[in-house]
Amino acid sequence: MENKIILKRTIIIGIIVLLIDQVLKIIAINLCSNNSIEIIKNVFYIDVTKNIGVAFSLNKNNLKNIIITSFIIVFIIRFLFTQKKFLNDITLICLDMVIAGGISNLVDRIFRGGVVDFIKIADFPIFNFADIMVVIGWILFAI
Repeated sequence: MENKIILKRTIIIGIIVLLIDQVLKIIAINLCSNNSIEIIKNVFYIDVTKNIGVAFSLNKNNLKNIIITSFIIVFIIRFLFTQKKFLNDITLICLDMVIAGGISNLVDRIFRGGVVDFIKIADFPIFNFADIMVVIGWILFAI
């Protein structure tokens, strides 16, 4: 019974994050066809770019990144089910966020040839909603 609950929650969180991320990417692509939109002067922009690399555009081999991302997602899912008795609900949800963000970016890699990033804050590297879920999930997991 517990495995079914964990799987259901992981799927629900995954679908919600995937839908939000993909809808935001479609909106950003349609808004910013060839130029960025300044939301807060010199601070916050919507600026669409395709990242074939991983964080900070490292490792620009999309096929290798698809394989690595898939492996990491499978590893985390396996970890969820083999270690569930040692993990509390908050920890499990943190890992669900990481999985969901990873899957949404994996969808981009497979169907768009790279991850669509669109959130630009000052001089920080551009990112997307799925990246936010992955980072928040890992930070909360670490805490």
